[in-house]
Amino acid sequence: MRQAQIDLKTSRAHSIELYDFASIGYLTLNAEDLIIEINLPGAKLFGYQRKTIINWRFADFIGDDCKNQWRQHCLHIRQTGKKHIVELPLYRKDNSIFYAHIDCLSIINNGSAPLMRLILADITEHKQAKEAQSIAATAFETEEGIIVADARKVILRVNKAFTRITGYNAKDAIGQPRLSSIRTA
Repeated sequence: MRQAQIDLKTSRAHSIELYDFASIGYLTLNAEDLIIEINLPGAKLFGYQRKTIINWRFADFIGDDCKNQWRQHCLHIRQTGKKHIVELPLYRKDNSIFYAHIDCLSIINNGSAPLMRLILADITEHKQAKEAQSIAATAFETEEGIIVADARKVILRVNKAFTRITGYNAKDAIGQPRLSSIRTA
């Protein structure tokens, strides 16, 4: 019996370590949308100490323009009981915004009101890179001829306007160290 207690304590300590030192945020919300549990990385994402953020309403971290989306999301999860994913901009303590990928799951709480478990991942850099890529793609399709080359001046990409203006085929231009070395058919 004594060994079983020791094993249980060891297992619990290990679980707490995993919970608190994960690279993503874990939160538990009650039926009133209050944060009742949060791991250290989750609290850090918001810029608060864990003890400070307990019993705060999760929706208070969501901008007004997305609160209705969050309410609808929560209603769907509680009605279906199925895991659901949403991406939302959330506010930190310093009022800066980070974009979060949020996995949500409703769980039964021993006959009382169901709880909701959240897994939060900061996807701000991913969103910014995607936005920059979209802007670059739009700019690349301008009416001006554009060549993208590396530091050695090897052509990596050309746009349609370049092909139309110069008559050089993109397939022939890419990989060439300069325009004069492009062979045309």
